[in-house]
Amino acid sequence: MQTRRRNTYRFSRSTPSFTLIELLTVIAVLLVLFSLVLPALAKARKKTFTIRCQNNLRQIGVAAISMYTTDYDGYAMPADFGSPLYSWANYLSGKDDMGDPQLYACPSYGKRDCFNPYGGTASARVGNSSYVMNTIKKNCWGSATLDTDPAKSRGWCNGTRNPVRMNRVNQPASTVVMVEARKSLPSADARGIIHFNETDRGGSGALSDTGHPHQGRFNVLWGDNHIEPRFHTSPHEWVARGK
Repeated sequence: MQTRRRNTYRFSRSTPSFTLIELLTVIAVLLVLFSLVLPALAKARKKTFTIRCQNNLRQIGVAAISMYTTDYDGYAMPADFGSPLYSWANYLSGKDDMGDPQLYACPSYGKRDCFNPYGGTASARVGNSSYVMNTIKKNCWGSATLDTDPAKSRGWCNGTRNPVRMNRVNQPASTVVMVEARKSLPSADARGIIHFNETDRGGSGALSDTGHPHQGRFNVLWGDNHIEPRFHTSPHEWVARGK
């Protein structure tokens, strides 16, 4: 009887090692990939902020334009509600689906760039706001060239109070209701812009001096509740012309 001889093979394992050149090559490739990916991520982040800001303004517009005017005989929402609410942001924050504090600030702005809505019982709910209304007063147009009498021109309110009726505004789709702005504006506060020189077409302290956060643009809410990012506005777009 023959026995089959079993062959035994021994396998030796060797651990591969990288040379210094190979290691440096891998690191260089990773750095190149990071340099390509990071700008794309930053761009996507900015785009997300722009969309969130537009959604904020759109939701504010529905509450401030559509719902408020329906409830108050067609009058536009004032920017100043007096004590204890003061700011329009404090007023809206007490309404259904409007209580989220993040709704009142563009995510592109830091807290130090935002307004602190004036006092009142709602101030704790809205600690920061980066949106202000067009409440330019009569006789506050400076040397602006307008195709209507500057002495009779105003925004949606004469100052922060005395709002106009929506159905008396000639071209609401071409009239600025609200813009995003920083608190470094000289006279604007959490309520509204009351001087023409605070707009992007004004002089010192204009919106153009305080930043355009969305790739050189800022978001604008118009009288028909559409949102449009702008590089700049025209002076007549700040005038709520009466019919």
